[in-house]
Amino acid sequence: MKKILSILSISLLLFSCSNDKDNEAVIPNATVSVSVNNIEFQSDGTPIDANTVTVTSSDDWTLIGNSSWVTASTTSGKTNGEITFTVESANTTLDARTALFHVVSGNESCDITLKQGPKPEVQILGDSDTYDVVADASAVTIQIKSNVDFTYQISEEAKDWITFYNGPSKSPVTKGVSEKWLTFDIAENTTFAERQGTITLKINEEEDKVFTIGQAMNYGIVLDQNEFEIDPAGGNVNLSFKANVPVTIDGIDKYAWLTPDADLSKTTGEDYDTYSISFTLSSSTALRLGELTVKSTDDTHTTTPKSVLIHQAATNPVYMNITDGGFSNALVSQNYAILIDGTQYELTEDAINATSLNFDGYGVGSFEGIDIFTNLDSLSCSPARSSSIDLSALSNLTYANLDGSNWETITLGDIPVKSLSFSEFSGLHDNGNMWWGFSETVTITGSQLENVTAPYAFNIDTIDLSGCPSLKTVDVANGKYPAYYAPSYAPVKNLILPLSIKETVNVQTIDGYTNVTYK
Repeated sequence: MKKILSILSISLLLFSCSNDKDNEAVIPNATVSVSVNNIEFQSDGTPIDANTVTVTSSDDWTLIGNSSWVTASTTSGKTNGEITFTVESANTTLDARTALFHVVSGNESCDITLKQGPKPEVQILGDSDTYDVVADASAVTIQIKSNVDFTYQISEEAKDWITFYNGPSKSPVTKGVSEKWLTFDIAENTTFAERQGTITLKINEEEDKVFTIGQAMNYGIVLDQNEFEIDPAGGNVNLSFKANVPVTIDGIDKYAWLTPDADLSKTTGEDYDTYSISFTLSSSTALRLGELTVKSTDDTHTTTPKSVLIHQAATNPVYMNITDGGFSNALVSQNYAILIDGTQYELTEDAINATSLNFDGYGVGSFEGIDIFTNLDSLSCSPARSSSIDLSALSNLTYANLDGSNWETITLGDIPVKSLSFSEFSGLHDNGNMWWGFSETVTITGSQLENVTAPYAFNIDTIDLSGCPSLKTVDVANGKYPAYYAPSYAPVKNLILPLSIKETVNVQTIDGYTNVTYK
């Protein structure tokens, strides 16, 4: 009987505990908030900001969460209260770590995220933290592995020649560590002494990484001014520069309007010498463009020549319309013209007065406008893309080099060109395509032309010289390429000469290949 009563008592007791638990009330309108949702610690456990959270709740609250590296000062409270989080151990890994806690009251909860920074890791990728650079402009790239943010600082004495260019760019190495590149531009050392500066990467309050940048002294020339604009009425060009190498100035003799007032003067200094020279320019009716080159005469050190540009506007400018790119490029590159607008160019005084022009290698496609250069006594345009050229307006011209072009017409008129030698090649190319094809007929006229030589006139069917009444010798024998090379290099088939010189002209051809007729 006693055994039965004991079992009954235990059953009643168990029923009573279960009932109490099931009947616990959950507060339906509970509210809870926290003052901070995120707390960060340094890798050693030091809080970056406050590490205490204020809990405001309408009822009892409980802290839920678990972490091996951080503990809470309390896990529950009644209405308002505070929780202080403490890091128990330093983070010795290279990755940050986080822990998540919840403050719960009734059906409401608030999250608190705790983060501990990684062990700071900054590794310099390279053999040295010292960079030695040349005097010319260059760049320095610092490459590092890091899992922390940092800033850089350039030393005061180097801020005018070391400047930040870009970075940091990142390439992940691990979850927390990335490769980073910082690039700094190094300006040209225009001084005549070595210089040094530092770049400091500030990792944290206690750690800096210092890089030393040493730049070599400048061996060369430093111009005080490299461009001069002179009024049309005239003015002075006062050129001065410093150099620690012996120097000379090229180009002065090219310009009749640019005469130095005196020889180049030199003042000797401890680190460098100072030079000066002056020019007095008279008034100009046409545009004047000049370019001088100051260069070293010493091969011991590699130095960069320095250009000096002189521009004097015109009181009476001379313009020329040039539609051919080769023609305009030749003039502009030789300081004979400047582009004004579209196809309009202004000619320089040197171009107008030029006695010689060189169009070699520019592939001129049209010589329209060549007659403006009336002072020419020499012209070279080998080779050209143009198939015709009219030089009859150049009354002073005595020499013309027309080799290497496939001419169809060459008009000399009454100009005093006595001899003419021309060859025909198809060797020049433009973007892989030949500029021209072979000319079947070449017609040359010139009242004063006495001698014509066409040693390499391949594949020309006919050379018509009937408009050249003063001819004394004509050579189309293709001496270096005898007849057995035909038809690849076929001799001239037809040669037409003036009837009036039939008895006096000396003609050299390959017998049996060239037919000579007179009319």
